[in-house]
Amino acid sequence: MNRIPERIFLTGFMGAGKTTIGRILAGRFKYIFIDLDIYIEKKERKTVSDIFSKFGEAHFRDLEQKYLNELTGWKNVVIALGGGTITGLDVVDKIKSSGVLVFIDVALETIMERVKRNKRRPLLLDGNGNLKTDEILESELKELLDRRRRFYQMAHITVIQTAGKAAKTHAEKLVPKIEQLGTSF
Repeated sequence: MNRIPERIFLTGFMGAGKTTIGRILAGRFKYIFIDLDIYIEKKERKTVSDIFSKFGEAHFRDLEQKYLNELTGWKNVVIALGGGTITGLDVVDKIKSSGVLVFIDVALETIMERVKRNKRRPLLLDGNGNLKTDEILESELKELLDRRRRFYQMAHITVIQTAGKAAKTHAEKLVPKIEQLGTSF
């Protein structure tokens, strides 16, 4: 029987269910669960929205990489990455060499439904702090998803979330795939 990888990273677009599935997997493997965005908020004592608005996206991405580097040294951990954490080959390679990378793929329509529930997401607001229209939001999310997809697809494992299936079902399907990869990292 293969051993479980020491680090499991979940990637995918915002609203993909990384946190929900990550918590389930962490419970199943008896691992620590870390949501990278929440980890950053605790370390910086600021919300992601505040960091974006006060310092800009580039500063947030620098912080994200700093804390990702810190977490790649942890063991027995499931880490839900931010939707934009993986935006370069160097980051993908670093993550894949230190653990198993799982891409949670979700339809754009589902993403739209989910992200609109959280009014704190920086990408939902225009330059004046007002909510964007559905048409503008959908267009921007599609363009961003299309740009990021090639990096997401470099993951060791891809799970496609289908409407109507519970996160627990998706997480349970991942367990044997993760165990099959073992500790080859």
